Amino acid sequence: MADEPVTDVRERLGSLIDDLWDRPCDVCVDISAEDEAIEVGGLVQERLSADPSLAAVMLRLDKTHDVGPVTRRSLAVAEGLAGSGGAETAVGDGAELPGRSTRFRVIEFSCPDCHARVLRSYYDERCLPLCPDHGVMELVR
Repeated sequence: MADEPVTDVRERLGSLIDDLWDRPCDVCVDISAEDEAIEVGGLVQERLSADPSLAAVMLRLDKTHDVGPVTRRSLAVAEGLAGSGGAETAVGDGAELPGRSTRFRVIEFSCPDCHARVLRSYYDERCLPLCPDHGVMELVR
């Protein structure tokens, strides 16, 4: 069957293809059945970047079979799914990256006796600042 390779490629690259695009594409990007989505996305991005007037390109398998159109919008959505866009890592999924947070605010500690001050970017009960003369400093709220 002639459509079987196209169907297989279309299933693999489905996130790139814009099924809502209903206009003809004047430009084609040739791909092979072995190309990965990241490679195809890169080829499409290069082509769209080279010509800002292009709204979409047609993916063409082995220079003979149209697979489907890729638009700027579908490419941006696919890149977002891969995590390469401008979205913040782990936003909304409850995941946390190991290590200390990179979102800091200044936390002030003070000695209750001599009022010496220390500023920190994190609070860790295992590592509270010490006044050289009076011991553990208190958190200023």
